Amino acid sequence: MSESTETDFENRDIQDTSVHDSPGSFKTMGDEIPTVTTGDRPVTFSKDSENVTIELDNHPPHSEEAPLSQTNLLLASTLVCDAKNGRLSNFIPSDQCVRLYLIYHHWGLSYMLYFFIVLHHVIAVCEDPAVDGYLLPYWVTMSVEFACILFYLFRLLHCASFLPAETFCRDKKNILVLASIILTAIDMSCYIGLVNSGYGNIAYRFSRPLRPLFIVNFSESKQVRRAFRNIRKTLPDILNVLILFFLSISLFSLMAQKLFQKRELKYPDGKPYFSNYLDIYFQLYVLVTTANNPDIMMPAYDSNRWFAIFFIAYLIICLYIFMNIFLAVVYNNYRKHLKNEVRKLVYMKRKSLAKAFDLLKVKKDGEFIIDFKRFNVLLKMIPPTRSPMMVNILWYVLDTNGDNAVGKVDFLQLADLLNVTVTEVKDRRSIFDRIAPVCFHSKFSISLRQLVAHKYFRYFFDLMILLNAFLIAFDITDAEWFFLALFTVEILFKMYTFGVQYFFRRFWNIFDFIVIGGAIIGTSIETFMDSSAADKTRTLDILLVLRVLRLVKIIGGIDRFQVIVTTILNLGPSILTYGGVLIVVYYVFAIIGMELFHGKIKYYGYQNITDPSHLYCANGFVLVTSKAARLYFFAFHLTCVIIVLNIFTAFVLEAFILEYSFCKSKLENAMEKKIIEMGLQLGRKKSQDPKGTDIDNLIIDSEDVVESSDYEVPDKSTNRRSSIYPDLAEKTDIRFHLSKSKNVENLLQRMFENELDVDDFGPEDIENFEDETTMTLSLKTL
Repeated sequence: MSESTETDFENRDIQDTSVHDSPGSFKTMGDEIPTVTTGDRPVTFSKDSENVTIELDNHPPHSEEAPLSQTNLLLASTLVCDAKNGRLSNFIPSDQCVRLYLIYHHWGLSYMLYFFIVLHHVIAVCEDPAVDGYLLPYWVTMSVEFACILFYLFRLLHCASFLPAETFCRDKKNILVLASIILTAIDMSCYIGLVNSGYGNIAYRFSRPLRPLFIVNFSESKQVRRAFRNIRKTLPDILNVLILFFLSISLFSLMAQKLFQKRELKYPDGKPYFSNYLDIYFQLYVLVTTANNPDIMMPAYDSNRWFAIFFIAYLIICLYIFMNIFLAVVYNNYRKHLKNEVRKLVYMKRKSLAKAFDLLKVKKDGEFIIDFKRFNVLLKMIPPTRSPMMVNILWYVLDTNGDNAVGKVDFLQLADLLNVTVTEVKDRRSIFDRIAPVCFHSKFSISLRQLVAHKYFRYFFDLMILLNAFLIAFDITDAEWFFLALFTVEILFKMYTFGVQYFFRRFWNIFDFIVIGGAIIGTSIETFMDSSAADKTRTLDILLVLRVLRLVKIIGGIDRFQVIVTTILNLGPSILTYGGVLIVVYYVFAIIGMELFHGKIKYYGYQNITDPSHLYCANGFVLVTSKAARLYFFAFHLTCVIIVLNIFTAFVLEAFILEYSFCKSKLENAMEKKIIEMGLQLGRKKSQDPKGTDIDNLIIDSEDVVESSDYEVPDKSTNRRSSIYPDLAEKTDIRFHLSKSKNVENLLQRMFENELDVDDFGPEDIENFEDETTMTLSLKTL
């Protein structure tokens, strides 16, 4: 081996060996150090030294290696982090600007932004007109809002410090944020001047509906902004259907006017029935929402039962047909725009990784590659800190063809590899193992942990949950204390076996801890306060009955239900994005409604009246203002129900179809297949067969504790399928946490990446990228 190569790889021990066997063979050298030979490149693993040695004799050092500057290394690491986090790398490529860019995306400043955004929106509760009992002096709320505006301005100026001036000025997000800040400052000044001049009765805050713009237009809200962009692009496509919908209501309104106006029908309160065209139009529009169904048709039906045909025809056409056409059009266009958004994400990631590769690459045998030395230095710049053993394992996984060099194709997988959680045995050690290792590894402790990790332990407590639900249903309370003690023991045993940290990584474990912990605290307080036995039992009933919700998990264990239940659970995080969209829309309408109608309506309780149709929302506000108030409720329904909720429904449909479809197919890319075949997936034993459908993997991933398989005895009858990769399960304690639950964007990204050529990095202007072509994505692309 040449001296220069040993210098390049000074962080690793290079050992000589003359062993040359078939790919994937194992040899023993010296002091029983296992050596893995792949092709002509031996790889030696040592658990004691936490080092991996890779023989490089067959690959002489290249002579075209350019020096790597600190600035280029910083740029490359930033680009890889951006690709890993799905950010657009847009900054001036200088040392100072890159450091400002990294500070801008520091988690501390991001959480401060979240705090000020939440605070800015919550102060509406305390502003005039405020919620009863929460009104604060205007100078208090103004001071809070001024602090929020100052922080927004700081973030905007910080962003301008590392962006090119032209890019910053062209970015619509920055323009909207700056305009909102200026309008808010003007509004605050005018309001303070009017109040101090004695004109507080005519002082209105016109800038408050603009507050959600700060949620949408800062870089930290990219998911919500992407959803709004999708909605904006979908609006022109549904305009034609909206026009036909309103024309159909107009036609039926005209028919209703001719049918009922001259019959002089009356509502139960004596008011004229369908007296003019505009009133008929609004009433029929409300009928589409079913808010006044069937009350609006009853006067006509009482006059002549054949009039029911008119309303039936109207409901069939305008409610059942047009509303579903809306959903179909929205869903079709949503899918198109969603896939274009995915294109942008993939191109952004590829561009960042390609730029990082160009900064790090060296020439070897006529090809540009990245060697281990530069890869090692790069990973030191990317958090979290990794041990030498982990760096070598990541290198070995990324180097797919085993030539001790990472080319551009392999390097494009780096972001996905870094997004996989990787742990070592020291990271997975529980607190009990660290405090009392002798006791933790005693024969009794091992037997106890194997018992807790066994699937029948979980089955037993699932049976106890069913029994508890049975007793609650038949109002048998004598066993409540027994179940409380039993479930407490279960939680303690799981914490002891899997560790506190890993215990709280599972949803059902957190749920059990909150319910059982709440029951213990509640009964303890009642005991201290000397409450009656009935009160204590009632507290247990309320809390323990919540644990019956775990029956959902038992249902999910049934073959015919498990894929559906697991898919629904996996949709949860993705649904939060559109939950944020709904919050933004509701906030805007709430602020506008508060300014328009505050003090107009007084609540005196629900009273018996003769006309239930007058209970729906708009009528009361019309009575105290004018019929123009109907426009507010019309705009709210059109925006939130017909547009936003239909897009939300389209998202759920697309997400469920993709999740459900992928459950029945293999979703592993080449990198994940290599990890599995090498035995480095957490929860897989050497003798386990890595084959199987994603249905099995999906369900396994949703269990309480994936780590349970570490305590089970592997089935020696199961033969491992042939592989070109060595099985490293017993050679290293590093494990990859491969998750089978992926959101819609991740699934579409993987499909789209399989269709791209290696050199396809998209257009130059990714931020304003628009592509009307249809993506030919299907399960065959995997």
